[in-house]
Amino acid sequence: MLPAGGVADEAVWDKLERVVRETATYDPAGLPKDPPCVSEFTVAPVGSRYRAEIPRFCLAATGRKPATA
Repeated sequence: MLPAGGVADEAVWDKLERVVRETATYDPAGLPKDPPCVSEFTVAPVGSRYRAEIPRFCLAATGRKPATA
């Protein structure tokens, strides 16, 4: 949130976009095809609005801790 009377610093938005692109870009060859996944941060116009997509993946696992005597 900007302070009262504050002006957005365009450099902040550029840096934020750079960080997101560096940390959320994946090789499309390694992504599932069904359903299709986005491989990088994208922003596209949809009518009078914009749609942003960021790849997201989760690692899910199960395990069992050995019983201790």
